[in-house]
Amino acid sequence: MSFRLCNTRGLLNHGGASEKLREAMASLTRRLANTVVDWDVIRALKAKKLIALDKCPGVRPIGIGDVADRLSAKVMIYITGDDVQLECSSDQICSGLKSGIEGSIHSMRNLFDEQAQDGYGLLLMDAVNAFNSMSRLAAIWNTRVLWPRCARFVFNSYRGYAVLYIAGSKQTLLSKEGVTQGDPLAMLVYGLGILPLTRKLKNPSKHKQNWYADDSGCFAQLLQLKEWLELLIIEGPKYGYFPEPHKSYLVVHPDFVEEAKEMFKDLKVIVVTGQKFLGGFIGGLSDLTEWMEKKVEIWANSVKKLTEVAKQQPQSAYVAFTKSLQCEWTYVQRVISNSGEFFSPLKSVINEYFIPALFGSDVDTIESELFCRPVRVGGLGIHDPVKTSQINFTNSSNATRILSKAISEGSEFNLTSHEQMVHSVIKRKTEVDKDWIEDSQRLLSLLPIQQRRCVLRKLDYKCSGWLSVVPTEYNHFDMSPCEFRDSLALRYGRLPIDLPATCDADGKPFDVTHALNCSRGGLVYARHN
Repeated sequence: MSFRLCNTRGLLNHGGASEKLREAMASLTRRLANTVVDWDVIRALKAKKLIALDKCPGVRPIGIGDVADRLSAKVMIYITGDDVQLECSSDQICSGLKSGIEGSIHSMRNLFDEQAQDGYGLLLMDAVNAFNSMSRLAAIWNTRVLWPRCARFVFNSYRGYAVLYIAGSKQTLLSKEGVTQGDPLAMLVYGLGILPLTRKLKNPSKHKQNWYADDSGCFAQLLQLKEWLELLIIEGPKYGYFPEPHKSYLVVHPDFVEEAKEMFKDLKVIVVTGQKFLGGFIGGLSDLTEWMEKKVEIWANSVKKLTEVAKQQPQSAYVAFTKSLQCEWTYVQRVISNSGEFFSPLKSVINEYFIPALFGSDVDTIESELFCRPVRVGGLGIHDPVKTSQINFTNSSNATRILSKAISEGSEFNLTSHEQMVHSVIKRKTEVDKDWIEDSQRLLSLLPIQQRRCVLRKLDYKCSGWLSVVPTEYNHFDMSPCEFRDSLALRYGRLPIDLPATCDADGKPFDVTHALNCSRGGLVYARHN
């Protein structure tokens, strides 16, 4: 059996053969999870393709594993991953906590905003290629003690030296230390491997620390921050964590910049008044403004590039925008408060360039506003970045309140209460939907009656599922540019572009109604097919 056939299609779409493949995968996973397997037996399964990511400067090696190996690892995480979350609690966020990164940013930002003027600072540490430097033996041992249900699977995965193949070369490397980035297990194993160091440094009475894998942060008064850093430099190498102070940042209030530079000059820590943190930002308003303007400019340029794609492949551009690109600024909105004003240039680019490119024709202001609404209320799922900014931030703050409090106070973290809070915020979408529905109805009332009836008919019959489909050739979900644009036009009661003046079958004037009713020329037969 070829393990490379173990993708979703192979597991689900081939009847009895898929059932046998699923049984084989289940048997493989059970064997790796419950018995110690000789390395020679699974050496080929654990081999990985090696790619190099540019860290500017430096290189980060990423191992892309076999499909079967990745699938087995994800099954183990799905079944036993809760154990890691319970063990790591709020001490190590990379355990898979829901909204864990967002909670970290909210906690550190609140601490900084409240106490930075009193001489407190936030130290953001960098380390030397931490995933590859961590002691593999220590990580396997910690997994045996802290994650027993997955211990044998982890042991089988890392007991030998995985072969890393370099594309375009006959040379190979061996993964001998740490964990392989790209392996689904890597983040959880690394989190458990570094957990003893995290707890050794934890002292809520002196400082508040936050760890996401090897990205560590500590908030305290400057003198206590220096003590924490010196302790990290001493203790870190024992666990395979080698700090690089000269690549680390200390965020302080502008009034304490000189004092911080003097205190940390021997360690060569970079002192700043604002710095990015886990995809968000910590610092003063002026630094935040500069950072946000650069981010929005990058996103606006990306939308313009996607607009060029939309002219030729509107469906692909639409899916790339709704399922990928706009998720980037949605995340930033969730962790940055009052960010709506920064997104005005981005909104203009979306309305002026991207949406007209999707339709292949101009759209008026009212239509653009309607299109920037959720699909379920008549829009296209293209988020209005100005309107959604505060909604996203409020939802994120409410969902992570328990986790944020545990990090900022160094108190005990209740995982069950946190997950209940996250789910409760998700369920509150019904209340938000009422606002969206009212807003959508207001916009629909401004449209001509024919367009309004057309949109309402689509909502009544729930004919919007095709907008969320990824354009794959396998299921014939990929639509030609004409098909996609015609479908958009019919959804909103617009006249499809490039319609011929007369029907080529009977010579009568051609419009949408005639295209649906003409019984000559095979149009009805083609439509039924």
